Amino acid sequence: MISSKYQIFIDKAEDTLSSFIGLKTQFVSSSKQSINTDIAQKSILSTIVFSGEITGDFTLIFPIDTAVSALEFLLGEKVGLTNIALLKDGIGELSNIVMGAVKTQFDEINKKVAFELPVTYKGIDEIYNNIILQDGVWIKMKLQEKPFYMFISQ
Repeated sequence: MISSKYQIFIDKAEDTLSSFIGLKTQFVSSSKQSINTDIAQKSILSTIVFSGEITGDFTLIFPIDTAVSALEFLLGEKVGLTNIALLKDGIGELSNIVMGAVKTQFDEINKKVAFELPVTYKGIDEIYNNIILQDGVWIKMKLQEKPFYMFISQ
């Protein structure tokens, strides 16, 4: 059974991304492990550090083709695989929106948690030492049958 603090991240990601993007979002599975570097290497990653009563890092991980699909649906225009700057901005904004919903939920249950602004990367090489050595919860999700992931360090 997944901890209730992680369940908040899952529930808010599902609800927020479904309503904001307009595509069906669903939880698939979770496991305690380190980040999956094979997947993260070919993805856009957006990390938000949080502190207070609960501390850690939240990383939203969108394989590039999933990021393209999500942003094209959201924007209603062609994005393309090579527009990395737009993909990073878009996934960073989605991460920020999810964390806003998570923060609201924590506030409602009187958990004091502060969130920093997201930092977004193409592939894991840029943040390798910061995140690769951490244990956490690897969460597999789907956005309209395309995979995306969340990693929450402990």
